Amino acid sequence: MRVVGEPWLLCPWDSPCWFQCSPVPGDSAPSRPLVVLLPWFGARPRSMARYLELYLPRGLDVLVVESDLSHFLWPRHGLAYAACVLGLLRDSQPFCSRPLLVHAFSIGGYTFAQMMVHMSREPQRHRQLAERIRGLVYDSLVMGSLGNMALGEWGLGRSCGANPLSRH
Repeated sequence: MRVVGEPWLLCPWDSPCWFQCSPVPGDSAPSRPLVVLLPWFGARPRSMARYLELYLPRGLDVLVVESDLSHFLWPRHGLAYAACVLGLLRDSQPFCSRPLLVHAFSIGGYTFAQMMVHMSREPQRHRQLAERIRGLVYDSLVMGSLGNMALGEWGLGRSCGANPLSRH
């Protein structure tokens, strides 16, 4: 399976995105659900193809939004990037009216958290987009504090057993 057409930069200085349409006939694009796939850092196209094979045959289109390590290390960069992603989903065809399923891995979950920061700060501006979110899938989220990151301790590490959320 070919993973993508031509990727494009969401923001001029940032990570690439790409859009893959489902080959399944049926609903028109404006009403077809859209999976916003936020992969882990350094995810290879072959790895992403497995997830595309999960969603595309079921009639879901997929928007892959890559994250960069700078989004995590410098939260201002992450917030700016999250604003670009929100703008794309809120204002751009063919994304602006579709029901959304967010599937976030690792640093992609951090990017989605940055998107939620914007949605909580400006609820009226993002209300319609928030109402379109039908489901969330989190996989291998990055967890930790600024203090842990400063010491180079990030990810699940030792805190996995102590955190009740990470056990479910």
